[in-house]
Amino acid sequence: MNAFHLTGLIAAPFTPFTMQEGVDLKRIPEYAAYLQEAGVSGVFVNGTTGEFASLTLKERQQLTQAWCAARGSLQVVIHCGHSCLKDACELARCAESEGADAIAALSPYFYKPDSPRTLIDWCRALAGTTPALPFYYYHIPSKSGFLNPVSSFLETMAAEIPNFAGVKYTHEDALDFGQCMDLATEKDMLWGRDEMLLAALALGARGAVGSTYNFAAPLYLKMWEAFDAGDMETARNCQQESRKIIADLLKGCFLLNAKSALRDKGIDCGGCRKPFPTA
Repeated sequence: MNAFHLTGLIAAPFTPFTMQEGVDLKRIPEYAAYLQEAGVSGVFVNGTTGEFASLTLKERQQLTQAWCAARGSLQVVIHCGHSCLKDACELARCAESEGADAIAALSPYFYKPDSPRTLIDWCRALAGTTPALPFYYYHIPSKSGFLNPVSSFLETMAAEIPNFAGVKYTHEDALDFGQCMDLATEKDMLWGRDEMLLAALALGARGAVGSTYNFAAPLYLKMWEAFDAGDMETARNCQQESRKIIADLLKGCFLLNAKSALRDKGIDCGGCRKPFPTA
């Protein structure tokens, strides 16, 4: 397959809900237009920030359709991770049929793989459902419970999954991430901790996926530009501001507070779905 790459800031969009906790699809066109104007390069749909585990299969398919239709210039990655492989494959087929640019999946998170070998086999089965679509492994051990360092199986995954494009790395292990950067010279290593983006840039990251890019993309773009220009004082100040924002969001329900921050920018995604606060 042709080389495919994700670079820049990729927002992990919230799922808009109505007051009755239904998915509010009509909000997505204005949401997509806002993100383009803010300077993000893509969206990672139906991820952790999107409360994917609280959505039905049909709702995830509807969100896939809506984001692909409203995309404009945004690259669209559809997260297909699921505890049921058949449902994950169904989500991948939907992503392909709607014209998504890539798919991604975290490790099964209830019946967990007992080894990298088991994980690779699961990912190969999913990625093979849509062999023309780039596939990203979503490493988020705080949610999936799969703790093996990615560097210990990255090369094997790349060798055995023809459409493997890289990793969305949402973890704090700088040693492992750096080793992945050393190994994955032709793959994308997408950083997933907004509060540590500057450290990831220093390790060579050229793409990042995050929730606070929904409403604070200009801050991160300023940091990235300063880093590339060698202006480390400005870059550090921007990262410090980011940490303060995230610390405030963590005072209570992070997702609800983050949705409120986006509402302040003019995009109302409602509340969350239980078990999170609904308003």
